[in-house]
Amino acid sequence: MKKLLVIIGSIILIAAMAYPVSAWGPGRGGGYHMGYGGPGLCRYYDRGYDKMTEAQRSQLDNLYQKSFDKTAPLRTQIWTKSGELDTLLGTSSPDPDRVRSLQKEISDLKGKMAQERINTELEARKIAPKGDYFRGNRRAHRGHGGGYGPGGCGN
Repeated sequence: MKKLLVIIGSIILIAAMAYPVSAWGPGRGGGYHMGYGGPGLCRYYDRGYDKMTEAQRSQLDNLYQKSFDKTAPLRTQIWTKSGELDTLLGTSSPDPDRVRSLQKEISDLKGKMAQERINTELEARKIAPKGDYFRGNRRAHRGHGGGYGPGGCGN
């Protein structure tokens, strides 16, 4: 009897711990189309991917991959400088001029990333002109979170 109570208690405890995890459901990752995490699974969600020709899909894949590769050094510099800034700010007496300089460099790099995203979007619209392919705004249907995972299309 005592053994049965321990088994039942263990099952209830495991179920109580597992329930909150399962309540989130699948696809709760980040998931920007192109953001810092790279091409996401849903980059065509608001472009009517199923209505595009195979040639358009292929051209967009190539365009997004080219843009992702082109911005790789920018992302690396942003991460490096952000880490350096965090380390500097973690000291007891950070150099204010160096902190401002690093923040300006990070802002400039992020500006370059934004320009590349716009250029890529404009090129994508040449491949798949506005219409059924571009429902909603360009920020629609991004997953929840910070953009570092595939996320779910319909989040």
